[in-house]
Amino acid sequence: MKRPVHQRLRFLARLALLVSLASPLHAQDSSTYQVAGAVAAYLGVMPAGIVGGHPPKHPEPRMHGGPPSGVHADHIVIALFEEPTGKRIEDATVEVTISGVGGIEATRLTLEAMPIAGVVTYGGYVRFPGRDSYTIDLAITRPGNATVTRISFAYDHTSG
Repeated sequence: MKRPVHQRLRFLARLALLVSLASPLHAQDSSTYQVAGAVAAYLGVMPAGIVGGHPPKHPEPRMHGGPPSGVHADHIVIALFEEPTGKRIEDATVEVTISGVGGIEATRLTLEAMPIAGVVTYGGYVRFPGRDSYTIDLAITRPGNATVTRISFAYDHTSG
């Protein structure tokens, strides 16, 4: 029996929250977890409709100016931790460049800090131009540190 849409969205939103609350103690998959220098990053990508499916008073539907509509509209979430201590990084600036393998023009955006359930992750909406394999490049800076930490993820958006 198929669940109503609001129940599926609620389930997917909880799943997305679990991804955003990930910690270095969990299993590490290179497609969603990367380490560079003293920074560990977890990547989550979910359809924008999941975020928009929250009740109107919930903070998520208003984040980042509200979710875009249409096909290939997604919400990207990055959780950052100090390596090797596992302490959550909550004071970073996270810039993202998304490039498609098929010569698609790169998309650049600065992710916003998202305090949810007492922890900070970074997120923003992005529209993938189509089904393709993408590279999601992060440029992470922290106050008082001129070093830019660069982390890249391979993202398969061929089934979305």
